[in-house]
Amino acid sequence: MSKETVLNRILEMLNKITDTDYLPYQDLMEEGGLSSLELMELIVGMEQEFHIKIPTRKLRLVATAEDLAGLVCEGEGIV
Repeated sequence: MSKETVLNRILEMLNKITDTDYLPYQDLMEEGGLSSLELMELIVGMEQEFHIKIPTRKLRLVATAEDLAGLVCEGEGIV
């Protein structure tokens, strides 16, 4: 699985949760209005979808869908 595939799946998940289209580099909370509850729903969905565990401490570094894709790829060893 490529990083682009992961990113596209995350964007699909975001659209399903919020009924909003996001850009890969758009700040999800500041620009996109993603709530903290929606973010947690997304994280849980990602963990289930990609069979990984995302450490809570790493979430402080996340602002965009691209950042989230990086966390997934890091967890799966995708470069």
